[in-house]
Amino acid sequence: MKGNDTLARAVALNRADLNPAAAIAGLAPGSREVAGIRLRPVTMAVHLLLEKAGNPLAVGGREPTTLDVMTAAWAMSHPTTEVLTALEDGHHDRKVILWAESLTPRAAQELALAIREMMREAFATALSVGDAEADPDAADPKAPGPSPATSSAGP
Repeated sequence: MKGNDTLARAVALNRADLNPAAAIAGLAPGSREVAGIRLRPVTMAVHLLLEKAGNPLAVGGREPTTLDVMTAAWAMSHPTTEVLTALEDGHHDRKVILWAESLTPRAAQELALAIREMMREAFATALSVGDAEADPDAADPKAPGPSPATSSAGP
């Protein structure tokens, strides 16, 4: 049933936009539209782009500034090739500032909150996957626990 829902949503998005790429982007897990801007999910590619920019959202080391958060929003809302080219040219800060200045203050605030939430979710997922790899039974709620007969619970 879920597959049919996904297909119906893809068809509806495709008809609405007449653009198959937009339909697929709308189905991407973790993608969000915030203030009219489609943000890609926090993927390894996004993380590597932010790492290349020295962004503390990817590399840590200090509290992220507004520019750091807007850089993440810009990287997640623009084509990867465009972001990579700007990083390699050394012009990404200028491009981010120009893009951020085009936003309303409310849109910038909504984007900043969404970016922080998406990053937190991405890292929580990565950490839980790492925990599951370290102790597979800890992550599986269906894993059998101690039987009542072998339990060491007191009277």
